[in-house]
Amino acid sequence: ISLTLDQAIHLIGHSGITSTDEMVQSLTTFTGRYHHVMIGRPPSEGRYVVYHEEPGGSRAHWTFCEDGVVYDPAEKRKLWAVTKFIEVKL
Repeated sequence: ISLTLDQAIHLIGHSGITSTDEMVQSLTTFTGRYHHVMIGRPPSEGRYVVYHEEPGGSRAHWTFCEDGVVYDPAEKRKLWAVTKFIEVKL
């Protein structure tokens, strides 16, 4: 299953800052399966939406990770530390 950036924005309901609750609800709606947040770094195998948090916690950024490869819609050069993740269940 693939999703364009425009489709993802439509699913979330807006562009810009996205809360963890919005991400969980959108994944659950999209796949029809409940999703929940886990703390820490995701395993190296599987599909995950990953939350990167700036040191000090003033900003954050979501990416997608599949089998250890990070896909970043904003194409940031250096990503911040991972603090939580959501396994994408299809």
